[in-house]
Amino acid sequence: MKKRLFPLVAILAVLFVISSCTDLPDVVKETPAEPEQPGEEVTPEFDWKITEGLTLEVKVKTLEGKVNDFYRTVKVFTDKNFESTSLIATGSARPGEPYTTEISVPAAVKVLYIQVRDAYSRSTSYKCEISLKQGTLVLDTNTAQAYEPDPQTRAGNNAPAAPGIILPDTYDYTVTTAFPETLENGKTYYIPKGVTIELDNKNVLENGIYVRSKMATIYVAGTLKMKETSSVSISNKHFVVLPGGKIEAPKMTFIKIANKDIPVVYVMAGGEMDIAGDLSVAENLSLVNHGIINCKKFNTYGGSHVHIAGLLKVYQLNLAWPKEWPDSYVYMYPNSVIDAQGSAWLGKAHIIMYEEAIFYSATNTPAENAKFIAPEGNKAFVRIDGQNYTYGGMYTFYGDIEVFIPNIKASHAQAFRNERMFDGAFLTDNWEDRKYYIAWTEINNGYGEFELIDKDGDGVPSHEDIDDTDPNAAYNSYFPSASDMATMMFEDNWPGRGDYDMNDVVADFNVYWATNARNEVTGMTVHWKLRAAGAQNKLAMALQLDGLAASEVSAVESSLTPSGSIFQTDAKGLEIGQSRPVIPLFDDVSDVFAGVNKMVNTYQGQTYYDSNTETLTIHFTSPVAMRTVAETKLNFFVVVSSHDNPTRSREIHFPWQSRTDLGKKQTSETTDPENEYLTVDGMMWGIMVPKSIKYPRESVTMEDAYPAYGSWYNSNGTQDEDWYEGSVNEDKVYQVPVEEIPEEDME
Repeated sequence: MKKRLFPLVAILAVLFVISSCTDLPDVVKETPAEPEQPGEEVTPEFDWKITEGLTLEVKVKTLEGKVNDFYRTVKVFTDKNFESTSLIATGSARPGEPYTTEISVPAAVKVLYIQVRDAYSRSTSYKCEISLKQGTLVLDTNTAQAYEPDPQTRAGNNAPAAPGIILPDTYDYTVTTAFPETLENGKTYYIPKGVTIELDNKNVLENGIYVRSKMATIYVAGTLKMKETSSVSISNKHFVVLPGGKIEAPKMTFIKIANKDIPVVYVMAGGEMDIAGDLSVAENLSLVNHGIINCKKFNTYGGSHVHIAGLLKVYQLNLAWPKEWPDSYVYMYPNSVIDAQGSAWLGKAHIIMYEEAIFYSATNTPAENAKFIAPEGNKAFVRIDGQNYTYGGMYTFYGDIEVFIPNIKASHAQAFRNERMFDGAFLTDNWEDRKYYIAWTEINNGYGEFELIDKDGDGVPSHEDIDDTDPNAAYNSYFPSASDMATMMFEDNWPGRGDYDMNDVVADFNVYWATNARNEVTGMTVHWKLRAAGAQNKLAMALQLDGLAASEVSAVESSLTPSGSIFQTDAKGLEIGQSRPVIPLFDDVSDVFAGVNKMVNTYQGQTYYDSNTETLTIHFTSPVAMRTVAETKLNFFVVVSSHDNPTRSREIHFPWQSRTDLGKKQTSETTDPENEYLTVDGMMWGIMVPKSIKYPRESVTMEDAYPAYGSWYNSNGTQDEDWYEGSVNEDKVYQVPVEEIPEEDME
């Protein structure tokens, strides 16, 4: 069962550095550069935003059956590999109920990757080009073209490719009515598409198909039917079933072959073999199946090698059985399936399972020394049904394999866990504890799926629901992503011009929103961490939710209790006298850095002070729309005053945001008459970057620290949109000191 996860993923680091800095006696002072002014005048239209808000709407299609009753899960990524680290939003949709949300995306991001999954976790992906100026993106999966990630760039699973085959440009013989009397050594015989060749006993004996003759290869694009009713051994023949081709036979046994490096049977994707009786591979021979093989009994003996990249469906599976025979090897490639509808008798078999391979047995599985192995980086699934499963057999499991035995006796389950599971393999014995979900495919019969359970009745299946005991918590969304942090940086001289080292206030933060099945926000968590405070002034910081009224917040939980010297709060944890929710982070730097309240972590050589990661959890009186609490509605601000005379009114905000009710308008010849948080030449006092970045040392400008920064703002944001991802002058930014390692610990 998935647990509710409040984002430890986030840090909201609030770093205040005051620009009107004086030397401290114990500071190892760097020679400060003369503060530089902007290289060019910035137009008033430039708002300094590195991210933009975007309304997203995803419409989904109708599905057949019960699965249509459940919500689809919609996930939004900024990376083409759909890595969880690039996840920014998750929600639900049903036909007629689109997923609608508000997201914030860096201006440098031009494409979003959206994944839509049904309750069986069958997913379809879409690639959506975006323009942040468009304001709204609508994806209609009824008409949109699906996107398949490039296999070369998708997250790997360390699986080798299944053996391939090189087809001849031409065939020596095309068989349209009957085989020739004798098959020639090294020749190729081709049954074209649409042609059916039937062989009875007379054909077999006279044409030499099964007798020990010289080696030949038969390519089947049509149908080859063998009508022999008794088992006939095959030697020195290779069969290749081409896409759309099929071999039907009562029994087939491969015993000897001149060239053991060539598979006796190679079934290509789209090919099929249907064997009514036994299909046996012996004497160090190999078989490769990319398509579908159906047979009553599948046998391997004598060190054979079987490669399954498609489906092997049998009633009885005998691998390296009896146990006196040499070991056999079975390689199950990604998404392959072995489906033993009866039983599986496993002798000295090594079953190597790659990503999402499924081994299924319908009944108890006797075994002697059989090993299931998932190489590193691969997750696989073994399911054994059958009534009252016992602890018999000597098989073991190695690697990332879930072994699901729903009917194992309780008295045997613990011994099974202790003695049969190694290197990460684990046993589950009930549906609720299932871990690895493998979506339904045309060949796996849904063996890797979960039961469609929805305990809280919200329409979101348990395996997709972050808390299936609470209908108020189904999904989560993040800013800037599920694992990244954003950095805020402020100058504190407002309304006077700063020195633009942007280290008077620096804050890293991450925001997490919990939503219900209707995509309403039911809870919100902010993690933050104060990194530096390079100022002589007294600094405080708070967050206003611009899209809500104060009455819509029922309570705030904070891991840090501010001192109360700046913000006066009510019983809910909100600042008194505000029409909108204002939530204090701290009243003084010393609230975070005990005993220190000025010039923290900006001079290289000064004592470095670390801080804790703090958490704000915000509760609402009732669920709210995402647009009211999205990143665009988060108004972080700094309050600046003196230590001797603390006051509340001097607020510094980002240029795209406004003062709170208790902030006082302050103007000077420096400020723009239309926007008090821009200078007359378009510069700002605060900026937010959707990534945790290093900040300049004291008196070092941002342009000196980040070479592309000036190009970005001087072009009004049209060039070097991802300047923060580019080069950085490491000698210009503050470096967190690395503690010296004791000599004895280095041995």
